Amino acid sequence: MARHETVRRRSLAVGIVEDDPIMGESLVQRLGLEGWDVSWWRCGEEAVEALGASHLDAIICDIRLPDMDGENVYRRAMPDIGTTPVIFVTAFGDIEQAVRLVRLGADDYITKPFSIEELLRKLSEAVEQRCPEQVGDHSLGASEAMRRVEAVLRRVRDVDSPVVLVGEIGTGKEIAARFLHGVSGRREGPFLAIDCAMLAKDLPPSGAGEVAGGPDELMPSLIERGRGGFLFLDNVCELPSLLQARLVGLVRSAVARASDGAGRTGTRLVGSSRCGLAECVEAGRFRDDLFYDLNVITVSLPALRYRPDDIVPLTMRFLSRHPGPPRRLTAAAEEALLTHAWPGNVRELQNRVERALAMTEAAARLTEGDLFPEREATKEPDRVPTLAEVRAGAERRHISAALAETGGEIGRTAALLGVSRTTLWEKMRRLGLSAKE
Repeated sequence: MARHETVRRRSLAVGIVEDDPIMGESLVQRLGLEGWDVSWWRCGEEAVEALGASHLDAIICDIRLPDMDGENVYRRAMPDIGTTPVIFVTAFGDIEQAVRLVRLGADDYITKPFSIEELLRKLSEAVEQRCPEQVGDHSLGASEAMRRVEAVLRRVRDVDSPVVLVGEIGTGKEIAARFLHGVSGRREGPFLAIDCAMLAKDLPPSGAGEVAGGPDELMPSLIERGRGGFLFLDNVCELPSLLQARLVGLVRSAVARASDGAGRTGTRLVGSSRCGLAECVEAGRFRDDLFYDLNVITVSLPALRYRPDDIVPLTMRFLSRHPGPPRRLTAAAEEALLTHAWPGNVRELQNRVERALAMTEAAARLTEGDLFPEREATKEPDRVPTLAEVRAGAERRHISAALAETGGEIGRTAALLGVSRTTLWEKMRRLGLSAKE
């Protein structure tokens, strides 16, 4: 049996991005005969719009398209396609770009003219090899927003390019960096985390040990210590200017060593920031040349208020780590968790759970007052929420989910919910919601 026949019997779905009507029709017919469910888009914009709503097992994309090239399609669609295997079709003159796309995370490329058997073989191999490891309790969340983040991180897990994680305080940027390390081929290598906000011009980073030679040798030493693994630069925009200057150039050399074909002996750089690096450059806090070196792959982590589906599962995860009999939540406590604004995000949630556990060692169930002691204690901690409270909570969660879906854009969110912008603003004000900064 040919290798591609093992895939043919699984009735998988494939998307084709191809403007040539003869080649497109030929691929549709042959892949259909092989048992694939085929979708065909004839331009890049059409493909980008459709990929977000498509559930595909593989994508075949031509590099030369009438409205944009395949690289633009890939970069724009990456958050939606997750770990879906992608094979690029290229002419001989575009091989350099195809190789670059593979380094960015694409699975393979094939040059014209090619045999359909060769394409089927590459397609089958890509589908069979794209089997992301399961990380169980270390998954990033249950919400659709965090699943998209996780999918992007899985896709770039073995790309050597730097990654910048952007999100508010407490959204779990270091957790995401450790997740990326854990699913990558560097998982056996070191994970060196440095808080750039704690670095002083003449001091080594806290917890990093002694680094000889002062600031001129600090960054090279850290990159060397991260060889074979990750160097995580938390709050990278807070890196002192002298160390920023020292880091320029080292970024490229670290990536070059990581990609030298002699094993993953270099250091993969992952940074985090509360705002986008471009904003830090505009504010004069970050070098523009270092920005261009680091800002290759940017992943935004949504605030907890935009992903309410994660709140209760995260709470139960934190509770399960506590020794002793299992703890539960009262109905009022669960509703209070879901309606809280969470300005401190996941970090605030974890701290509230830890405090509640410390103060209620004998309690089998945590009440609203245990988790939110600053609120006026109720005489009936286990009372059933009123219908008005339930309706308000459900409305708040639904609007939060819509805001997460649109990235906090009010106009798109209002259209998605079928209300006017004014109505949405009023509901958000009443429910204590704010648009994404």
